Amino acid sequence: MQTTDLVFLEAGHAMTTSLIVAKTFNKEHFHVLRDIKKLLKQVPELISNFGLTYENKEIGLSERKAPFYRINRDGFVLLAMGYTGQEALQFKINYINAFNTMEQHLLKTQAQQLKLLESLKSRLVVLHPEMLKIQRYYAAGLTQPEMVKLLDCSKRKLNYLIKDMRIMGLLPKRILSKDILKAIATR
Repeated sequence: MQTTDLVFLEAGHAMTTSLIVAKTFNKEHFHVLRDIKKLLKQVPELISNFGLTYENKEIGLSERKAPFYRINRDGFVLLAMGYTGQEALQFKINYINAFNTMEQHLLKTQAQQLKLLESLKSRLVVLHPEMLKIQRYYAAGLTQPEMVKLLDCSKRKLNYLIKDMRIMGLLPKRILSKDILKAIATR
């Protein structure tokens, strides 16, 4: 069983159908419909994961509407995790392996992004040496007018640098004294 045969993209979302599930897990379609109805009866909030649809089927010379469900990823996982048998077991193993692979990829990507961010911070501090001074002045509790005087820069430039440094985590977010007084008053 290839899990890629289970899913198709629809409007940017991974989807499948009850017909595909039945074929993949070697089940009768009416059993899959029954299982979905059972899930929906147990937890009605799941309805958004399952879209009841009908297709026209030719039976001899006549046509009838046959029900099937369009199923999103969450609905599919809920449904498939309840199945047993060799096909279901293989799917669960593939799902776990894919999840673990994705998790490793995300952790590696996150570590690379953090390394890049630290590198960018270092380069920015080199490009703006006054940032190191601002960190020291900030830690010492100096006011902005005092920092402007010591750095020999405009208040506007200082405010831009402080804002950028806070965004990058080089300075803590400032707690305003009125917020501290308000917090104390509510105790």
